[in-house]
Amino acid sequence: MIASPPQLLEQLLILFTNFIANASKTEEEIQQLSIQCIHTTLHAVNEAGEAQQQTLREIKFRPQIAVCITALLDVIRKGDALQLRIDALHTLSTLVLTTLGEVDIIAVFLPGIASALGRTIYQKQEKENQQILSTALDVLGNVIVFVMQDERAPDFIIPKIHSLHDLLPVSTIATTIAILHIDDEYIQVASEAQLHIRDMMQVPVFEQTIIPTLKENLADSITYVPNTLISGDEGDKVTALALITGYVLILGNRHARGVLDSTITKALDAWLAAFQIDQDGLNVLEEKSQNSNKFIEFQEGGGNVHASSSWPEQQTLVYPKIRFKHLVADRTLAQAGRMLNVIGRYGSLSYWVDLYMDCFREQELDVQPQAVFIIHSLLSGASTAESNTIDAQWMANRTDNNMDETFNIKAIALHVLHEIVNLVIDPTTDSQTNVVPGGQHYKIKHELETAEILAACFGLQIVGLVACILEAEYIQDELITLLYPLLAHLGSPNVFIHTYALITLDAIALVCGQRGAQQLAVENIDYIINMVSQRISVLEDNLRAPLVLKALIRIGGPDTIDYLDDTVEEVFDALDGYHLDDWSCGQLCRVLTEIVRVVYRKNAILLELANEDAATSDQERQQKSTESQVSNEIHDLIKMNTFTRDDNDDGDKVPKNMDDIGRYFLDRQQK
Repeated sequence: MIASPPQLLEQLLILFTNFIANASKTEEEIQQLSIQCIHTTLHAVNEAGEAQQQTLREIKFRPQIAVCITALLDVIRKGDALQLRIDALHTLSTLVLTTLGEVDIIAVFLPGIASALGRTIYQKQEKENQQILSTALDVLGNVIVFVMQDERAPDFIIPKIHSLHDLLPVSTIATTIAILHIDDEYIQVASEAQLHIRDMMQVPVFEQTIIPTLKENLADSITYVPNTLISGDEGDKVTALALITGYVLILGNRHARGVLDSTITKALDAWLAAFQIDQDGLNVLEEKSQNSNKFIEFQEGGGNVHASSSWPEQQTLVYPKIRFKHLVADRTLAQAGRMLNVIGRYGSLSYWVDLYMDCFREQELDVQPQAVFIIHSLLSGASTAESNTIDAQWMANRTDNNMDETFNIKAIALHVLHEIVNLVIDPTTDSQTNVVPGGQHYKIKHELETAEILAACFGLQIVGLVACILEAEYIQDELITLLYPLLAHLGSPNVFIHTYALITLDAIALVCGQRGAQQLAVENIDYIINMVSQRISVLEDNLRAPLVLKALIRIGGPDTIDYLDDTVEEVFDALDGYHLDDWSCGQLCRVLTEIVRVVYRKNAILLELANEDAATSDQERQQKSTESQVSNEIHDLIKMNTFTRDDNDDGDKVPKNMDDIGRYFLDRQQK
């Protein structure tokens, strides 16, 4: 092969390339053999020396080389067999780096090679074989390094650095990359990025020179991130959100807080638009019919939801997922939540919360759902410890140990709870029930706005979060104001509101040391019934009273029936007083229907238990039934006959015929 003429080597390379160029028409075994032959041919060319290599480097043979490189890249990207793709990567590396071996030639093919190998690495990150990923990265890195070496191509890039200002763009890009990955989901990547940032912080002029630049970049990112979220692709969105997260983590609350507060005031409307919820894709207006399977029923165990298993193993407190209009991918939504968590932890929590609460004070209905979502994310981040991916000692140097702020987390959470209850959960204007005058009575407006429903759902989620933050000692005092509106939402005909209310009640119950919402309702039933009794007599001003009562009966199950004697009389009195109000009569009748349903379920369970007991003693009853059909004398005779069969000594005493039987009864009569 070494002594072969150059024309033969060219023809062999073209021949073997043709076998792999038509991948759809060639078996993988043939492709692998062809790639191995190409590798052997290239090895022979390289051993032959510069003269043979120069033949393949000539400009006239460049198209054939391009075809060969393209075919190898196609096999690497689209091939199925692992060894086939590995061989193609090694052959590509030999062809480009050794056989061609000139920067000017390889630079022509660099864009195509980088694009194909980049797609190979990125297209199936989770499913791709690790050996393919590592080999592709090695080949790509070697090609880039080979082309970018200054001494190999002095005319390709600037050979000398005349001023440090020439390095500024490069250093800026390097710093941005480190900031981008400082909070990466992979610990190894995050640790390496933090190491670079830590080294940068050791520079004496870091505080005077670099900190102002980072603050300016943070302000720009907060200003322009809404535009990226609305019009950019998912990759750009994740990058923009991760950059803000990185800037805040590096600056800490000492430097980031002022920038965050001043910038968000100007960009508030844009942020609310960027976090818009996809209302068109949600069936949040769906209401429950009496037999709807989508509505959560409390039928297990006759109303005892947790009777069959321990809590919380039976149910996980996970709120339903709601999609956003511009945050389409799960990764983007997770990164947005992480960014808001970091801002809530290192920013001015009270300022941001108050800023978004203004959306409710000013009754801006369209932006209320996203405002509540942002408040929830901020509060969640402020109340949780930093993730393990961040060096705690390093972050301590970037943060003021403000003990007042630490202690104020619960105070802020309690303030948020009161605001959410007053403005969202149980507003004084009763906006959730939308009471409007209609003739001589009031009625509930059934056509709730989607934004109202979503705001109520997120508000209920905040109540559950605040309950976890405040813990039992504080939340017990708030039950007096929370239980009534939460049960009102639990009795809502809307599936979304009902579901969120149930999960929130379960969360509060767990914080209070109870198994679930049922136990919470039953243990506070006296207070709840008292609240309903005070309101049901003036039903036109308390339209939620029947909803609360219905939810209490449903969630409490049979345990609530014994407490409802006076309440049933009050319901009938209300029916007499509001017999001309169709809506009120309908709601009150639904309460009575719920009572009947619970009693029926209780009796059905008792009947089922009785049937089970009856089934276990069926044989005994059959025996007793058989014995009851004969007199005591005949029963004693049969018993005696059975006993004496097993006694050989008394065998003669057993009656053998009708005379013996008659004599037996005569003897008993004389006795």
